[in-house]
Amino acid sequence: EVIISTLHRLVIEKQLDVVFLAEPFLSPEKEVVLKKIFAEFDVFIRARKKKKTKLYQLKGGIICLVRKNTGKLEKKQTECDDVLWVHWNHLKLAGAYFVPHNSPFVGKNEKTMTQLQQRILENERERVIVLGGANAWIGELASVGKTKTEDGTEIRELVLERKTKKKATNKQG
Repeated sequence: EVIISTLHRLVIEKQLDVVFLAEPFLSPEKEVVLKKIFAEFDVFIRARKKKKTKLYQLKGGIICLVRKNTGKLEKKQTECDDVLWVHWNHLKLAGAYFVPHNSPFVGKNEKTMTQLQQRILENERERVIVLGGANAWIGELASVGKTKTEDGTEIRELVLERKTKKKATNKQG
């Protein structure tokens, strides 16, 4: 309860309208506490599907906190249970979680990425933002993306340089 209360205080202080949390380790009891503390938010949860191993269910998953009545859960979700789609402020937001490269479930990552890409392409006429935990270490490598102008006629490359204390990279980065 202390962690959830601290998170709530920070969200309120920073005046955030939307927050995605990856791998929340949310038990049914913690879910009740989360919804009580974040009463002024709609709480959307995508938990992992039941599998033979409890280890799989206890980890992963995505939570999205959206200020009350400003967003809605997308009706169409991906088959992969580590992606959550929410419609907010004329944007489609996807929260995604990718397991570490040394996880026994690393095989899910390719399927998750494929389904994420398919949904982005299905929504090419809309603005889509993907947020997530990729377990990818990129050190000081620049983040590179492509963006369209407002009228959609020009594609520009966006390069964001990085400076970080953790210079390590890994396969997923």
